[in-house]
Amino acid sequence: MITQQTAGVTNYSARNLKILFDARKILDGGIGQYVKNTLLGLKRAGIYPEILINSDVYSNLSDYQLNWLEDFNPVFEPSKSYSLNEYLRLASRIDFSKYDLAHFPHYTLPFKINIPTVVTVHDLIHITHPEKFYYPLVARRLIGSALKRADRVVTVSKASADSLCKEFKTINIEKKLTVIPNSINPDWLESKIDNSANDAKKSYYLSIFSNLKPHKGYQDLLCALKNTNCIVKLVGLGLKDISYHTRLIEKHGLSKQVEILGPVNEHTLKDLYKNATALIIPSLAEGFCLPLIEAHATGIPVVMRPIPALLENALNSDIVTSDFSIEALANAINALDRSVNKLNLENDFLKQVNNKFNIDLVTTELINLYEGICE
Repeated sequence: MITQQTAGVTNYSARNLKILFDARKILDGGIGQYVKNTLLGLKRAGIYPEILINSDVYSNLSDYQLNWLEDFNPVFEPSKSYSLNEYLRLASRIDFSKYDLAHFPHYTLPFKINIPTVVTVHDLIHITHPEKFYYPLVARRLIGSALKRADRVVTVSKASADSLCKEFKTINIEKKLTVIPNSINPDWLESKIDNSANDAKKSYYLSIFSNLKPHKGYQDLLCALKNTNCIVKLVGLGLKDISYHTRLIEKHGLSKQVEILGPVNEHTLKDLYKNATALIIPSLAEGFCLPLIEAHATGIPVVMRPIPALLENALNSDIVTSDFSIEALANAINALDRSVNKLNLENDFLKQVNNKFNIDLVTTELINLYEGICE
């Protein structure tokens, strides 16, 4: 199927698959980045699926995002995720006979789709760490339904795959389940890590939040920081209004220690990583956690809790807490060695990229999966 590789980009001789890719969550946090990186990988491979998207989401895309997506023909769909409209009526509005397959990068799989489908289930956080009391019941039914009906199920880590098999042991999903990790955008790898950077400038720690749901450990982090002297910048990528969080930081007595930022562009985010001492991930659960990989790509270690999905991708320079307590989190932050050998970190990370997170490698796995469905 694969004819050659040039400049790191894979060229495919297989038939031109007609794919519909659900991009309605492109502006969301982790899933949004998964959508962007997946589409970028397909584009680099010369494959241009049509993208399912809401009009209101499309209207909120920046000029940069619109230019980047111009190669993908949009198919506008009014239904929102988790809605009955999505589950029961989407298939009647879309002519699926035009496509070879449809990929839904979330566990919401509409009914009555008459072509092969791929579903990506990132994690089981709505079941294991629910934000509302009724989430586990609803999520378990939605995920179980998707697992039964999808032709292939993708998940982004071995930890998530193990959780799926354990939680849904009555559904025989092993034969249709594939682990394909998130890829890292090649833009993060354009420049070498600056090992001669002035460490005096690296006076703060960084923490990135796509949202502030309970499993992200935001409150735990604020409590832990009371027992440290470090300066921390919190970046809330999904926050439109930071006033509440500013008041919360003041309530914890951390105004001189903690600065909270709202959404930032990718260039600013890279600079925040590069000039930080380390990234702190206080999460109680994750399916993958792309900031871990982004931190390594910019030459900084990570302080993390012992979450299986994070441990899969941890490097020797990282610090893992002894348990999930606030005290252990504070101790790990205080224990971080500021004199991390960035050359060793870079070499370890590049091995990971080449073997696991390279966007063309990940895309090859995904397209092989697509082609296997359509044989």
